[in-house]
Amino acid sequence: MSYLITAILLWQINLNIQFYFLLGMFACLYFFNPQETKQLWITLCIFCGLFIYFQNQFVFSIETEDWPLGIMNVNTWTLSISCFLIATWIRRQINRSWQQMQMTEQKTRQLLQKVIPINIARHLMSAEPLSLENCITEHPFASIIFIDFTQFTPYSRQTSDKNLVTFLHRIYCVFDTIAEQHQLTKIKTNGDQYIAGVGLDNRSLSSYETSQKCCQFALAISREFEIQAGVNIGIKMGIASGNAISGIIGQSRPAFDVWGNTMNLASRLESTAANREIQVCQQTMLYSMQNYQFCSGLAQPLKGLGQVTVYKLLGAK
Repeated sequence: MSYLITAILLWQINLNIQFYFLLGMFACLYFFNPQETKQLWITLCIFCGLFIYFQNQFVFSIETEDWPLGIMNVNTWTLSISCFLIATWIRRQINRSWQQMQMTEQKTRQLLQKVIPINIARHLMSAEPLSLENCITEHPFASIIFIDFTQFTPYSRQTSDKNLVTFLHRIYCVFDTIAEQHQLTKIKTNGDQYIAGVGLDNRSLSSYETSQKCCQFALAISREFEIQAGVNIGIKMGIASGNAISGIIGQSRPAFDVWGNTMNLASRLESTAANREIQVCQQTMLYSMQNYQFCSGLAQPLKGLGQVTVYKLLGAK
């Protein structure tokens, strides 16, 4: 641009440099973000004004008669106004596309945060390559709860598949709401089994708080299920506390999950519990006995774990 301006002034010839300002009007549309609207309009006006000025003042290759100058002035204003209006329309289309992209990104982020923990969701949304170290987290102490329905198989035979799924959806929505209220992380659902945990996110909770929140959640679920069920189905639960590891593994359809002995113990405690019982491990009982009541421990053989002392959660003190 500097070379062309110097050539016009020195050589007194028309190199049509003014048309580069029209090109600049369209190029600058992509150099300003949606928040820089004021700067964009100022730049557009400057380019438009420069085009009109150079077109009228630095013309050396045409006749100096009035009628060619008149036609040139009309064409100059028509072209400049047309380019300005077209640039304005393009900018609106760009802003609309930006808004759609932002809405899509926000929906994607919200969906990921509902499916997996926030820290892993942020990593997946970033430009960093997917690695096992960033998707796996070790937890020194976590409380895992397994919830299962009793008499579910007879009920599933008596109702349609659609009614069965509708019932599970309604109940799981209630469980999700209670889990959010008590700061639990939903791990997954497996048929008529609901699995959640405390201490799997970035919240800094003590071992006492972790265990007691899980017990509080179990009692709230037990109360609410009696109100919301509406069918002849019972509920049983198992709670275990200890170290665990969580994250997502694999490449295709990644899903959040938790692994470790604590997960296995909670599953065994739930499977051996009777209807309306909440069985907990010894570690959960020790960290929660200050605020919750438990029955005397009973040694039970659990598959793959041997003899384990099991306690039943009775309620809050």
